[in-house]
Amino acid sequence: METVGRLWLNSPGEPPPPCENRDGAQTGNANKGKRQQGTNAMKTSIFAAIGVVGLALGAPPAWSHHSGAMFEPEKVVTLEGTVKEFEYTNPHSWLYVTVRDDKGSETLWGIEAEGPSALMRAGIKANALRPGDQITVRTRPLRDGRPAGAWVSVTKSDGTVLNPRPGPIPAPAPAN
Repeated sequence: METVGRLWLNSPGEPPPPCENRDGAQTGNANKGKRQQGTNAMKTSIFAAIGVVGLALGAPPAWSHHSGAMFEPEKVVTLEGTVKEFEYTNPHSWLYVTVRDDKGSETLWGIEAEGPSALMRAGIKANALRPGDQITVRTRPLRDGRPAGAWVSVTKSDGTVLNPRPGPIPAPAPAN
């Protein structure tokens, strides 16, 4: 290796010389550090771009997941029954209610609600409904007629109304 002023000329296969800072201390190869910083910045940019694209592609399924199209938008039915189970889970909580018809036969209804964080904001806790509680449920039923629906409100036997969404509760549908 030979020097020309402050320029180092390396022979093929020879490692680069160490660099010195202003105080004369050796700091290693200055270009090596810059090369690594540039490479790391590029990797970070690439991973950030991949992440943004992934989020953009993943968002439409999340939107479709939260569609209420399976429920009757204008119909609200009122059911009286007994709580079988209240699943306080993500992404949606479920209330299972055993409803007895005029002939005495029982049907298990599944009532879909928001997740625990939304229910907590509405003041509905995991222990708000217990198996055996007698309740009146107002629900938007499934369009296909299966015994399930979206939770509109629940009235407990003591008169407490549990409404998972802020705002007025829709009026009951007129009796046929």
